[in-house]
Amino acid sequence: MEKLIETFFNGLSLGVIYALIALAFVLVYKATDILNFANGELVMFGAFLCYTFATLLKVNYVLSFLFAMGLGAIFGAI
Repeated sequence: MEKLIETFFNGLSLGVIYALIALAFVLVYKATDILNFANGELVMFGAFLCYTFATLLKVNYVLSFLFAMGLGAIFGAI
Protein backbone atom coordinates (compact mmCIF):
# COMPACT_ATOMS: atom_id res chain seq x y z
CA MET A 1 0.00 0.00 0.00
CA GLU A 2 2.88 2.34 0.78
CA LYS A 3 4.36 1.79 -2.69
CA LEU A 4 1.00 2.61 -4.29
CA ILE A 5 0.75 5.92 -2.44
CA GLU A 6 4.34 6.79 -3.34
CA THR A 7 3.73 5.97 -7.00
CA PHE A 8 0.53 8.03 -6.98
CA PHE A 9 2.27 11.13 -5.65
CA ASN A 10 5.23 10.69 -8.00
CA GLY A 11 2.85 10.52 -10.95
CA LEU A 12 0.89 13.48 -9.67
CA SER A 13 4.00 15.64 -9.32
CA LEU A 14 5.26 14.64 -12.77
CA GLY A 15 1.85 15.45 -14.25
CA VAL A 16 1.86 18.88 -12.63
CA ILE A 17 5.31 19.59 -14.09
CA TYR A 18 4.14 18.53 -17.56
CA ALA A 19 1.03 20.70 -17.19
CA LEU A 20 3.10 23.76 -16.29
CA ILE A 21 5.36 23.22 -19.30
CA ALA A 22 2.30 22.85 -21.54
CA LEU A 23 0.80 26.04 -20.12
CA ALA A 24 4.02 27.88 -20.95
CA PHE A 25 3.79 26.68 -24.56
CA VAL A 26 0.13 27.69 -24.81
CA LEU A 27 0.77 31.12 -23.28
CA VAL A 28 3.53 31.92 -25.76
CA TYR A 29 1.55 30.54 -28.70
CA LYS A 30 -1.61 32.51 -27.86
CA ALA A 31 0.37 35.73 -27.38
CA THR A 32 2.45 35.53 -30.56
CA ASP A 33 0.74 32.97 -32.86
CA ILE A 34 4.16 31.35 -33.25
CA LEU A 35 5.10 28.03 -31.66
CA ASN A 36 8.31 28.74 -29.77
CA PHE A 37 10.34 25.72 -28.67
CA ALA A 38 12.78 27.80 -26.61
CA ASN A 39 10.61 27.09 -23.55
CA GLY A 40 11.81 23.50 -23.54
CA GLU A 41 15.39 24.72 -23.58
CA LEU A 42 14.75 26.94 -20.56
CA VAL A 43 13.06 24.08 -18.69
CA MET A 44 16.03 21.78 -19.33
CA PHE A 45 18.46 24.55 -18.32
CA GLY A 46 16.61 25.02 -15.03
CA ALA A 47 16.50 21.27 -14.38
CA PHE A 48 20.22 20.98 -15.05
CA LEU A 49 20.95 23.90 -12.72
CA CYS A 50 18.83 22.34 -9.97
CA TYR A 51 20.61 18.99 -10.40
CA THR A 52 24.02 20.67 -10.37
CA PHE A 53 23.30 22.66 -7.23
CA ALA A 54 21.84 19.65 -5.41
CA THR A 55 24.46 17.04 -6.30
CA LEU A 56 27.76 18.72 -7.07
CA LEU A 57 27.53 21.74 -4.78
CA LYS A 58 25.62 19.86 -2.01
CA VAL A 59 22.99 22.59 -1.60
CA ASN A 60 19.64 21.79 0.02
CA TYR A 61 17.02 20.64 -2.52
CA VAL A 62 14.64 23.50 -1.79
CA LEU A 63 17.38 26.10 -2.09
CA SER A 64 18.72 24.50 -5.27
CA PHE A 65 15.21 24.64 -6.75
CA LEU A 66 14.87 28.31 -5.82
CA PHE A 67 18.32 29.16 -7.20
CA ALA A 68 17.57 27.32 -10.44
CA MET A 69 14.22 29.06 -10.76
CA GLY A 70 15.79 32.48 -10.24
CA LEU A 71 18.68 31.88 -12.61
CA GLY A 72 16.32 30.39 -15.19
CA ALA A 73 14.16 33.50 -15.01
CA ILE A 74 17.18 35.74 -15.45
CA PHE A 75 18.42 33.62 -18.36
CA GLY A 76 14.95 33.72 -19.94
CA ALA A 77 14.77 37.50 -19.63
CA ILE A 78 18.05 37.90 -21.47
